[in-house]
Amino acid sequence: TGEVSILSIPRDTKAYIRGRKNEEIITHAHAYGGPELSMKTVKDLLGVDVEYYVKVDYNIVKEFVELVDGVEVNVPMDMEYSDPTADPPLYINLSKGHQTLDGDQALQFLRFRKGNKGKPDLPGGDLGRIKSQQQFIKAAVEKILRPNNIVKIPQMAKSFYSNVDTNIPMDVILKFAMKAKNFSTEKIEMATLPGESQYLERWYFIMDKEESETLVKTMFSDHRAVKNIDKIKNEGETN
Repeated sequence: TGEVSILSIPRDTKAYIRGRKNEEIITHAHAYGGPELSMKTVKDLLGVDVEYYVKVDYNIVKEFVELVDGVEVNVPMDMEYSDPTADPPLYINLSKGHQTLDGDQALQFLRFRKGNKGKPDLPGGDLGRIKSQQQFIKAAVEKILRPNNIVKIPQMAKSFYSNVDTNIPMDVILKFAMKAKNFSTEKIEMATLPGESQYLERWYFIMDKEESETLVKTMFSDHRAVKNIDKIKNEGETN
């Protein structure tokens, strides 16, 4: 059908992580057990089966943007930040307004969350960054589907497979790549996990369970998991 549903999960979402005594922020799952534990944690949180993962390197984002001759976005504010100790070092300097970003600028746009040295933060913090990332994804898809770029999709798919950590078989990636003509930005559904930030010994994003369940059923009705989180927790306590 060419339809795509994307649900963004804030990095500080309070979640149960298998093997841990207490709930923690969901990004810790990757530190403890890599992509496999991250998939299990998302499955437990949302109640959906997660079959595949893609771990994207900064370089592949830059390579992709350069391959399609830039991606057009609306930068909502002047973005300024510097952190030479980051891995890789992070230097952000973007001006407000509609513009075409090159590879380096795209990374700046996608990573910006807060300013330093007296410069303003992005409204909403991590949630604001998620909005930037969602805007970028739609703009990138729109750029890929232009006639001069759509012929490059098989090349993009092979480069993608060589430069990311994923468990998606190459034949599956190529199959999706060959169906790219069926995609459009109108068929991309995007949402962010419902909830709010709360301070509980540290700042967490607390998922609204009722709203999240309704949203997940709407977006991923064909991928419901068999076990619920309470059953998984009980199994973990008895093992």
